[in-house]
Amino acid sequence: MPLQDSPKPRAVAQPAFAERFVALYDELLAYLFRLTAHRADAEDLAQQTYLKASHGFAGFRGRSSFKTWVFTIATNLARDHFRARQRWYEDSQDRCRETTQADAKKVARMHALVAEGDAAAYEFREHISYCFTCIGKTLPLKQQLVVLLKEVYRFKVSEIQQILAMSEGQVKHALGSGRRTMTGIFEERCSLISKRGACHQCSEMAGFVNPRHDAQVAANQQKLAQAAEQGASAERLLDLRAALFQHLDPLAAPMASLHEYLLELVEATAATQHAAAAEP
Repeated sequence: MPLQDSPKPRAVAQPAFAERFVALYDELLAYLFRLTAHRADAEDLAQQTYLKASHGFAGFRGRSSFKTWVFTIATNLARDHFRARQRWYEDSQDRCRETTQADAKKVARMHALVAEGDAAAYEFREHISYCFTCIGKTLPLKQQLVVLLKEVYRFKVSEIQQILAMSEGQVKHALGSGRRTMTGIFEERCSLISKRGACHQCSEMAGFVNPRHDAQVAANQQKLAQAAEQGASAERLLDLRAALFQHLDPLAAPMASLHEYLLELVEATAATQHAAAAEP
């Protein structure tokens, strides 16, 4: 069934399949967006997943859950999409901030996106989700996939083995390595939990998006800050971050367009860094 008329497939042909696919579509699209950082790419991969799964549904024997089966198809398609993928640098966010603030057109675009969004409904966990995506894209692809599947989408290790065609040991190793990298970056760069933190966007977003919404923003910030003050480990703080935005749809959140634009800017910054590093 062609999906060009609407990004979200409609349950028409093969209702036993289509209705089940539609039920998990939003979650699948959010997963693909967190992998790609591009709405259009995520929607294209979701459509490809629908078509491939629809054609293969007759052979689905229920040896795994329907969700695991669909995520397996989507992940394989995403892997092909990322064959030429360049990882982002740990400091790409901060370099992006510097170049963006120096560009009046980019700043004006950000203000316009804020005006178009629902600032009154903005929750700081959107920013935590955005940071998680940025840092995740600094990981090797297998680690990024395992961390997302386990920590955000709560798949079991056995299910991740099937989705990624990896052994239990490989999954656990990738998960451990990915978590260590992410906790290390957060610990060094997150101003919420460390006075050494280099991320200035936390405080800036609070005032930039909605200066009258400080009480709610502070409450979300303090969940991390207080946990850090109480001696929570870096591992525990990573778990808390994922829990804060686990049920957030990054494509339907109040400031989704702003965060999509920021991700585009960070990706452009990372590409510039790669080009500079390749110069003789």
